[in-house]
Amino acid sequence: FRRVLFRSYQEFSGGIFDEAIEYALYAFDTCGLPNNPNTSPSDTVHKTMFLTGESDACSRTITLNWNAYEGWDDGVGSYELYVSKDGGEEFYLEEIAASESIYTHDSLEANAIYCYRIVARNSGNSFSSSSNRICITMLVPKLPEYHYLSKVTVNDNNEVELTCYVDNKAAITHYTINRSERVSSGFEEIDQINTPTDSILEFTDKDVNPSAGIYYYKIVAFDECGFAVNESNISSNIRVVVQNYDAELKNVLFWNPYIDWDTLGSGVAYYNIYNGYDAYNLSSNPIAVVGAENISYEDFMGDDDPVKGQVCYVVEAVESEGNLFNFKETSRSNVFCVDVDPLYYIASAFTPNGDLKNEIFKPSFLFVSDLDYEFAVYSRFGGLIFKTTNPQEGWDGGDNPVGVYNYILSYTAANKKIVKKTGAVTLIR
Repeated sequence: FRRVLFRSYQEFSGGIFDEAIEYALYAFDTCGLPNNPNTSPSDTVHKTMFLTGESDACSRTITLNWNAYEGWDDGVGSYELYVSKDGGEEFYLEEIAASESIYTHDSLEANAIYCYRIVARNSGNSFSSSSNRICITMLVPKLPEYHYLSKVTVNDNNEVELTCYVDNKAAITHYTINRSERVSSGFEEIDQINTPTDSILEFTDKDVNPSAGIYYYKIVAFDECGFAVNESNISSNIRVVVQNYDAELKNVLFWNPYIDWDTLGSGVAYYNIYNGYDAYNLSSNPIAVVGAENISYEDFMGDDDPVKGQVCYVVEAVESEGNLFNFKETSRSNVFCVDVDPLYYIASAFTPNGDLKNEIFKPSFLFVSDLDYEFAVYSRFGGLIFKTTNPQEGWDGGDNPVGVYNYILSYTAANKKIVKKTGAVTLIR
């Protein structure tokens, strides 16, 4: 205890309180001083309030605990809670019933500093007592600084591949892959992926058919509390369809524009068009390059087209310069193949006389496959004179005399059926 010669007393602790403190008042007379004074019975013992608190990052709350004030004859009437934020002015927050000693402050701002004290008032509201003051930082999991779906493309297996640039230093436990057939609504979670060790998250969607539809994707990040804290931009695959116009010797391509390189960049720079005679034999160089404003293209077919009963196309979007993360991605569409009916012409006569004009008898073809191709020439009596399986090879007449000869032409059409044509040709010297 301390001996006090005044009617008031203030104890200085340097601002450090680690427990509730009890105080009692005794009166001392002058007899027996200094070693054996006479004292009065103690007054009522008063016990201060000791305030503690704890934050919960997931609920964004701070829970305060304190012991009840003790010592007033009429007891505690109520408690008052005072708070300040980020070093600002303290303000009254709420009155708390005398029977309570726990309070939860909710809806707090991330990473803000909150300071609290509790004031007890007696039932007659004539006395008050303040607790110690505590300050708590409302720490929350680190949010991602970036989260960017950089590419959606169709691979060689007709699956949709996603690439997302993520902040792997953020407090993220996993990502969900969400898909919809509409750009603005109807997204459903299709898979979850743990946070990658590097900054690139990749996913392949094998449960769709990009030749038949357009699929929109977004990736959602979840923090350590299980909350969805960040959504990526939305992007989709490119779907190309082709309309064949046999009579005009052309195919017309239509596709949807690629989205969304505009979010952190300058959008699509241009589209490359590739073709080939099947999905695995496409041209290494584009047959055409069209501007970003185009979503269709007319391909006029000719002798040099790689057509063997069908022709296949792919559209590739190329990103413009200026992406915030210095990406320059590409996105490929599905492969779309159309059947092309062969066009042919067979002369009724030829003149293998050495004048280098009309020397060879063979069908002239466009878009014929060498699969099951056969061309044979027979005498009038049915004897085989010439036969080939090479569409580029013809009959030069040999030593055969002038006259009429029969031929049989067979090949596989675009519908996979064998077509046979017969006719006659006159050999003239």
